[in-house]
Amino acid sequence: GLMLAVGAGMMVGKEGPCVHLGCCMANLISRLFSKYRGNEGKKRELMSSAAAAGVAVAFGAPVGGVLFSLEEVGAMSLKQLYPLPLGKHVM
Repeated sequence: GLMLAVGAGMMVGKEGPCVHLGCCMANLISRLFSKYRGNEGKKRELMSSAAAAGVAVAFGAPVGGVLFSLEEVGAMSLKQLYPLPLGKHVM
């Protein structure tokens, strides 16, 4: 159903199904390789990159997908990437 909904351009939104489809594929790939099967940290990295790829495909913005992955799914936050308080520099 996800591929048909995205392919038909239905009004269900394509962001969620693209991320979901990418994470499903990453889960299948993680079952094939023993490197990911026993290591939850490596599996989380694979899922994070799959979610980033889904967001990048849905919005057509590869950098946005990577930032989404770093902020929401990954273990690293944007504060660690850029530690300055961005919200306090308003004139």
